[in-house]
Amino acid sequence: MSEPPFVGREREVGRLESFLARALTGQGQVCFVTGEAGSGKTMLVQEFARRAQARDERLVLAFGNCNAQSGAGDPYLPFREILAALIGVAGRAADEERGDGGRLRHWLVRSTQVLIEVGPDLVGTIIPGGVLVAKAGKALAQKAGWLDELEKLAKRKLAVQAPVQPDHLLEQYANVLRALAAGRPLLVVVDDLHWADAASVNLLFHLSRRLETSSVMLVGTYRQGELYRRGTERHPLEPVLSEVKRYAGDVWVRLPAGEAEGRDFVNRLLDTEPNRLGASFREALLRHTEGHPLFTVELLRSLQERGDLIRDPAGGWVAGPRLDFGTLPSRVEGVIEQRLGHLEASQQELLRVASVEGEAFTAEVVARVQRQQPRQLLRDLSQDLEQRHGLVQERGDLRAGRRVLAGYRFAHALFQHYLYGGLGRGERRMLHGEVAQAIEELYAEHPDPVLLAWHYDRAGEDERAAEFYRQAGEQAIRQGAPHEAERLLTRALELTPEADAARRFDLLLAREQTLDLQGLREAQLRDVEAFEELAAGLDDDRRGEAALRRAGYADMTGDFPAAVAAAERAVALAGAAGLTRRVAGAHLAWGRALYRSGSRQEARAHHELALRLAQSGGDRQTQADALRHLGQVSLGADKRQAQDYYRQALDLYRQIGDLRGENIAVRYLGVCAINLQEDDRAAALLEEGLAGARRLGDRWGEAHANYALGALAQNQGRPAAAEAPLQAALEAYRQIGERVQEAATLLILGSIRLEQAEFAQARELFGQALDISRALGGALNTSSVLKNLGELERMLGNHPRARAYLEEAAEVARSAQNTVYEHHAFAQLALVELYEGNPAAALELARRGGEPGRFAEASALLALGRLEEAEAALHGLLRDGRESREWQRLTVNIGLAEVALAGDNRGRALALVEGILPLLGGSNILDDMSPAYLICYEVLRACGDARAAGVLEQGGQWLERQASTLDGPARERFVTNIPSRRRLAAAWHVARTRG
Repeated sequence: MSEPPFVGREREVGRLESFLARALTGQGQVCFVTGEAGSGKTMLVQEFARRAQARDERLVLAFGNCNAQSGAGDPYLPFREILAALIGVAGRAADEERGDGGRLRHWLVRSTQVLIEVGPDLVGTIIPGGVLVAKAGKALAQKAGWLDELEKLAKRKLAVQAPVQPDHLLEQYANVLRALAAGRPLLVVVDDLHWADAASVNLLFHLSRRLETSSVMLVGTYRQGELYRRGTERHPLEPVLSEVKRYAGDVWVRLPAGEAEGRDFVNRLLDTEPNRLGASFREALLRHTEGHPLFTVELLRSLQERGDLIRDPAGGWVAGPRLDFGTLPSRVEGVIEQRLGHLEASQQELLRVASVEGEAFTAEVVARVQRQQPRQLLRDLSQDLEQRHGLVQERGDLRAGRRVLAGYRFAHALFQHYLYGGLGRGERRMLHGEVAQAIEELYAEHPDPVLLAWHYDRAGEDERAAEFYRQAGEQAIRQGAPHEAERLLTRALELTPEADAARRFDLLLAREQTLDLQGLREAQLRDVEAFEELAAGLDDDRRGEAALRRAGYADMTGDFPAAVAAAERAVALAGAAGLTRRVAGAHLAWGRALYRSGSRQEARAHHELALRLAQSGGDRQTQADALRHLGQVSLGADKRQAQDYYRQALDLYRQIGDLRGENIAVRYLGVCAINLQEDDRAAALLEEGLAGARRLGDRWGEAHANYALGALAQNQGRPAAAEAPLQAALEAYRQIGERVQEAATLLILGSIRLEQAEFAQARELFGQALDISRALGGALNTSSVLKNLGELERMLGNHPRARAYLEEAAEVARSAQNTVYEHHAFAQLALVELYEGNPAAALELARRGGEPGRFAEASALLALGRLEEAEAALHGLLRDGRESREWQRLTVNIGLAEVALAGDNRGRALALVEGILPLLGGSNILDDMSPAYLICYEVLRACGDARAAGVLEQGGQWLERQASTLDGPARERFVTNIPSRRRLAAAWHVARTRG
């Protein structure tokens, strides 16, 4: 029994195979294998994977293991192993083991291309960029452009230390698995989830939902009894398991520990080799081990090694004369003790040192600690401890820069636990220090700060431990794992003396960033106050940094006056310290707070100053950010200037390799194109932005692109096409807690309901948007919502309420210095004045309304009898050099027909009406089609055209349908308070009375 055989568990294997069959049809599957320690979870999954790969050679297998020592604080540990195996930069891929080098090279190239395309932020966070370039570089060299892209990503991650948003990283990881699974199905196994870090658990849950339509099977193993609380925290796996059960049902494979299962296991295990072991022996063995798989296997090994089981002349196992179950160990630990007791002293010492490194260990680390040549130690590991005794297992080559190291793992975690537990406290402390030093030397090019911090901490070397905890925390921030980063940095603070103010300041700055990313505002405020207190006794540089962080906190919590004051203080302190880049960043923060508080022009001044400072200092990142903010400020005032700013920002983002900044600029260029009515270009830019956001895993960016695409479709008069992207945006904004954009999306959906005469639903959606906007205190959104509510009430004929909403909208927009929103409010107020019979007042308001008021201006001129001016105004609407939309052309033609009829030019009026008639009876191109029906009827009647009666009947029925959802006074206002409806209804009533 040099290697434990797989016996029994056929029912469990069959259940796993049924899950895999589902995954292979493109219905991604998650499942869990659970059982107590030593119950055979890992062996079951390994056997299932072996059989699956034997049946389907295209199946790609990747294992990841959680770590009992540092795992809870090592972000994405098992998923780093999994991705490294899938990409081919660690471990041995299935094709390599089959000797299929050509397929392996093809897979390496394809998987690296996928990583570049849809998982760029994983390079340098989940996969070390330098290692990936070294491994894939030769294979990619023949693929034009790909190696350059990979090297650019690797270098970018070394230079740009901005944190990856957790949801971006999760989405990109899912994107990579989906893309790889499109070529070959994947079997992904995460072992020992009870030791997983919170970031890995979050990624596991995200994958379980995002891979539902992919050929991926995701298997997790864990011990139910180990899901204890971590201090005062609930184990992160518990709520995830509950949620998976809620939406996926029973996807568990439970390894039973009953008597029947134990008896079956004992019998099957014994019968894997020839024997004459009768029923009495089998019953005694079952009673002793209770069928526990690991205990049973190890006890049999021990019985064979000590001669209690011997071979008969035929080669079968039989009970020896000295066998006495009463003298055998009663627990698995006792068997392990006996097994280890048979080893040579040098081998026992080797394993004791290995146990300090962990369940997984490195031959070269152990060799350095023991001051032994690696070759001899590898011989002991391979020939004796693995092949003869089955105590360890080889786990493939490990890369440490240019070095290739030999990785091993204890055959079971209980072996490592027993050996480590047998060490004295002093010996443990010394060995942890020696192991840490060996790891640091061997991995000098790419050290693992989490591992080093853990070992130095247990070695009692506080200063070294604190330094590596700091590095580990900052690495976790960049990896998008703020929860783990917070834990690591907190430990660093615990190990740093109170007297070391400068180092504690830096640690508090880093931890405050993790709290900001998690949205833990109370804890974040405590850290802000703590590092402000420390900064008071330090230099201007740190005081300026503290002020800038205070500005960020105040801006995030909506305290804009405090944000402005802190940013102003940061500018002064950074200037005194001569830190030009910090000054530019502080002006950006100052301008952002002013913009969010509604002070648009002041915000512009600070962004422009930040841009000049960044240009003088050659800081292209801050230049790009300043240009982007200037584009945002200009969107509501000068559309073409906004477009120019975003184009300049896009060029810079591309030069410096900022993929996220590039994607933002592309999306906002799409918004600029919408505002400029360049619909085809807007659609192309927004689709590019949507695809880019999905590649980056940017849920906010994806939602924004969908929002803008929905707005574009609505502007084009395609409400059905707008619905899907807008609903997708609304769901995403709600999931990520983006309330400002949630309100904006509700606003557009309400506008669509308004166009469809679903007035109650429109009012409900506008009301929700207004509640959010008032709660957030955002002037721009509030003004827009009020304008839409005013428009709704105007269309319903409720003029006093419409006037109140629109006047408030204009005032809010004016206070926010947003002329575009103010103009829209004036344009709607002009229509209210027209409906109330005040054309002179309407003309004044329309002209105050700028471009949005031009339609109302033409209508007011017509009502005043100034026909030539009205006609010129209407023609001007279609001569501004832009492609007009259908609703704009229809509105202009209605106005021109009204002018012609008023001037008694019936021939001209009839020609215009001929172009309007085909548009009647279809979808509502305009919010209110009554002017179209009315002018067609009046012109046809004036010309003696028999079609007049049919148009009138059609228009009357349309009006009846529009008013059908209203009752009593609301219905009467809807019909009588709008001149075109009132005249249409009167004519229809007369015609029906006469008929």
